[in-house]
Amino acid sequence: MSDYRQMMHELYEAHQNFKKEWDDWRNAKIKPTEKKKFKKSRGLEAENVSIARDKFLDALNRLFDTKLAPLEIKSNETPLKAVDEIIEFLSVDIPCHRCGYVKETFLTKLKSVFLTFEQQKQLQQIALDLCRNPRYRREFGDWARLMVKIADQLFIGEMNKLSENSDEKIRATSKWMKNKIAANRKDLQAAID
Repeated sequence: MSDYRQMMHELYEAHQNFKKEWDDWRNAKIKPTEKKKFKKSRGLEAENVSIARDKFLDALNRLFDTKLAPLEIKSNETPLKAVDEIIEFLSVDIPCHRCGYVKETFLTKLKSVFLTFEQQKQLQQIALDLCRNPRYRREFGDWARLMVKIADQLFIGEMNKLSENSDEKIRATSKWMKNKIAANRKDLQAAID
């Protein structure tokens, strides 16, 4: 498991736990044995909520301070050397707090950086995987804009297959991305159904 996957998984779990503790506390889902203590502390945050928040913030800071901030600095100073690590980060599809914003930034940067054939294929595969697993991602539009730049006939062929999928969401996301590519790449319009 890559460092990014592990850290993003920890962040996701900590965030989910904090949201649960917060909701339970705010909605007063407490054990009957704690009701007396709850009435005395009304308005004060429960200790388990504070602990869950601290774990969430620790996981968030660990990911951003040890991985993403240095990667952003590296991508600003020497973008070509940062591409492989950026691709590693983008390949992790765990919906973590604030990571969609960072992915948008990196996807935008990749449009102006030279990408090797292998790097382009890796990015195309990630985009196909995102279409196969449709759920809202704030960075999906940035993925489509990057695919406008690096799409080829094989990628369009795979997108055409996804457009024929029985799942309506998969068809919709793949058609949306294909339309974005078709509108901006005249050389690929013939390959698009």
